[in-house]
Amino acid sequence: MATVEDGRFRFHIEISHPLTGLIVRYRGWLVPSDPHGSSTMEVPATLPRSRQP
Repeated sequence: MATVEDGRFRFHIEISHPLTGLIVRYRGWLVPSDPHGSSTMEVPATLPRSRQP
């Protein structure tokens, strides 16, 4: 799923398999490039403690 909110491109991507369940989940947002051509990506969420390496 992807939407635009407050000028940011917000995304929530999940990949799963019917037998194994959730494989990976990405959530965050992208902001437009600055005039110098660089862009930033911010990811506010972290993995639950049980899934962190």
